[in-house]
Amino acid sequence: MRAFCTCTRQRSSDKNIFMKVREEGEGLTVKIGPSLGGIIFGTVFVLIGVLAPLLVPIKSYLECDKGTMKCTHQSANLLWSKQIVFNAWRLKDIKREAVETENGKSHVIKEIKYHYKIDTGQGIIKFPFFDLSELDANTLEDNIKGFIMGDNKHLEEVYETKMFLLLFVFALAGLITIVAFGRSTTCVIDKGKDIFMILRKGIFTKRNIELKLSKIRYIGLARSVGSKGSSTFRVVLYTADGDEVPLTSYYSSGFNSHMKVAKKIADYIGLDGVKYEDALIEIESEEEPSK
Repeated sequence: MRAFCTCTRQRSSDKNIFMKVREEGEGLTVKIGPSLGGIIFGTVFVLIGVLAPLLVPIKSYLECDKGTMKCTHQSANLLWSKQIVFNAWRLKDIKREAVETENGKSHVIKEIKYHYKIDTGQGIIKFPFFDLSELDANTLEDNIKGFIMGDNKHLEEVYETKMFLLLFVFALAGLITIVAFGRSTTCVIDKGKDIFMILRKGIFTKRNIELKLSKIRYIGLARSVGSKGSSTFRVVLYTADGDEVPLTSYYSSGFNSHMKVAKKIADYIGLDGVKYEDALIEIESEEEPSK
């Protein structure tokens, strides 16, 4: 069994990445990742996309017949269905309820939608299970009145939502996020063999990149700015041939945690500092330079 000179594990308050370091003789191994924030974010999306269609009704059905004076109400989702049979005359006491949607900042009412409550004698049910526009609510109410007070002998109302398709997109986006940010990068540095090996491992992928250690001129931080001005980073190697080789295939938040990774490698290789936006940050410095 080989003994290591040092063995440390560092977690940053930036929370999105961690670094594990092993050093032995002329070799250094640094493991970066995965992005915990990205994995958590993706998992939440997957859970919403998978569980919501299984728990929330996606179909609401009401059928009434004047010959039997019976109504059947059924609500269903992908896992279960619930059915209630009640006296059709109870539709005379149906109640309409309005739902107002406000603007969160100005508290101005943006939209008013409607649904109905029916006392079936076995409990009060909401029909349909989602809210309707005023036009659709008026149409439903006219149809019910036509059955109760008019000559219509049959009433059939079916409401179905395609929301589960949107939720499927949620789940897919979450899965893609988990795959993207669930990657880890292991850097194996061997001074004796003049090797800098980058091993990238994802949930379904694996890739190895081998560089000459003597060819590395700088190690730096590359920054990407989002549409809202937020910054994400990744560690990049700059070679004597002019190539830029990123250690990770993705950008993630956390300047300090990325800088710790870059400084650890730069210090071990013997570089003067870390290159960041045309500036060279010394190994001892821990602050992001002012713009």
